[in-house]
Amino acid sequence: MHRTLAQQAPAGSGSYSPAHHERHERRGRRLCTLAGSACLLFGAACSHGSSAGPEPGTSARAFAAAVADERYEEAYGWMARDLRARLSLAEFRALIEGNPAEARQLVRALLRRPAQAEQWATLAYGDRQSLRLVREPGGWRIATRVVDFYPQSSPRAALRTFIRAMRRKRYGVVLRLVPNALKGGINTQEMKAAWEGENRDDTQRLLSNLSENIDNPIEQVGNHATMAYGQSKSVTFQREDGRWKIVDLD
Repeated sequence: MHRTLAQQAPAGSGSYSPAHHERHERRGRRLCTLAGSACLLFGAACSHGSSAGPEPGTSARAFAAAVADERYEEAYGWMARDLRARLSLAEFRALIEGNPAEARQLVRALLRRPAQAEQWATLAYGDRQSLRLVREPGGWRIATRVVDFYPQSSPRAALRTFIRAMRRKRYGVVLRLVPNALKGGINTQEMKAAWEGENRDDTQRLLSNLSENIDNPIEQVGNHATMAYGQSKSVTFQREDGRWKIVDLD
């Protein structure tokens, strides 16, 4: 049975070879991984070298020069630790040697003096939340709408908002997540009675289940989205007036 928010809570290291080349061709010419490393170099101050480190543009050009001179181990060392953990030196070298034209194009692009690089950082906090910061002339500045406590900017944001609002008994916020066509005449008092009455235990189980599956993949098509969770349940979302709302919880 379909369940909406407006309804009662529910019951219950190697060397390169031609074989390597063929394998990487099958992977779809993953030289984009090298471009990804360049993004990391441009995106945040690199820790390579001194404690302060060079500017992002300098790091990117050093990386490109090392690739151009076939100093692959040095070039590999300019990549971020997280990227090196996902890409071995052997794979890194194979990607370059297997795609020489693309590698030359990447090198030429990076050796040109780039525009001012944006430096950013991500800070994890709270219940699997993240805060984005951008470095400006006066120092690091917050670039996330951190005071938007109940966002509906994406399906996942809407689901997080639902869980947070329910746990804090903010039924006015929960009501905001209901699509207009499903609201009927329900008010916050009726919603409170539905979720906190006889079905209180079921409500807590639902919230726990949703919290455990909050990072599940979400399939979005236009203004509609779906997230599967549990054995055979799913949350369906609908974008209405620029905000994501929850249509069904199973």
